[in-house]
Order: sequence, then structure tokens, then C-alpha cells
Amino acid sequence: MLKTGLKGWEQMIVSLSKSAKEMGSGSLEVFATPMMAMLMEKAACNALSSYLENDETTVGTKLNIKHISATPE
Repeated sequence: MLKTGLKGWEQMIVSLSKSAKEMGSGSLEVFATPMMAMLMEKAACNALSSYLENDETTVGTKLNIKHISATPE
């Protein structure tokens, strides 16, 4: 049974290929908000992985996030 408060973890190295300028979500060479959202999705999947069968996965349905600080390469 799933429990409230499950935690997942994921990381990535910030590079220019993951920048807002490269992703088309802005004009600066800082970590793109869409990439941050992807990391959050991966962390959520990781949090649930032990509850799923091998052929099951998760899907995000709602995001409520704040990206409050630019992260350079």
C-alpha cells in the first residue's frame, strides 16, 4: 500500500545542453525549468518503483513548482 510522504531521489549534472536557451524555454544558459520538472518526475518514479510490477510505471498529472534560482553550467 502506498503511503503519504514517500521520497524519491534523482540527480543530473547541469550542462549547456540542459539550458533554457538550448531547450527553447528561455534565452539564458541556465538550467531549464522543463529539465527540473523532468528530474522531479524521475524522482517520483523512483519513489514508487518498489511498489510497481516490472511492466508498470507512473505518469504525472499535475505540477505545482517554483524554480526560484538560476543554476549555471
